[in-house]
Amino acid sequence: MSSVVEGIALLLPDPGAYYREPDAVLRMDSETCSALYLGALDLPEALDAGRVQVAGGNAVEASKVFAFFDRFDPRANYKIPPLGS
Repeated sequence: MSSVVEGIALLLPDPGAYYREPDAVLRMDSETCSALYLGALDLPEALDAGRVQVAGGNAVEASKVFAFFDRFDPRANYKIPPLGS
């Protein structure tokens, strides 16, 4: 099963079964993926720390793609602020 995020990214559990070659393949655990998504970590930091491995394409191009995404800011991205804010 795959999911599309605003047409920019595609998460593929089995990239080898996809019909075209990916521009970049990044491997990471779910904790790192969440940290990237939430803006607690950026891709260059994750690459330098060894938390993300580039399994296809190159890190520079992958970083350019990540720059298209807005950084998550919980103060600005909640319609109803969480308790204690």
